[in-house]
Amino acid sequence: MQLVTVDDLTQFQKELIETLMRTLVPAIQENQSDLKPFYSTKETAELFGVSARCLQNWRDEGKIGYVRQGKTILYRKEDIVEFCRVNHQKPFKGN
Repeated sequence: MQLVTVDDLTQFQKELIETLMRTLVPAIQENQSDLKPFYSTKETAELFGVSARCLQNWRDEGKIGYVRQGKTILYRKEDIVEFCRVNHQKPFKGN
């Protein structure tokens, strides 16, 4: 007889979620590319023209929202738009 521990269940849950993230999220994104709800760190960094470390700093400072599942970090489209809205500087006229 084999006993299943809480750690076994936790590990199983993490592996299951990571598998779903690797298989389902890309499939959904492929089918709805124009309605893409989440962006990876790499995609978000490229969008802003900054490094992944800069994004981490923004997360740590509470400047941009994100979703974390295990080691995977994703940025919602809504959070990216909100970050841009909050940090937008209106143009000003000189002289």
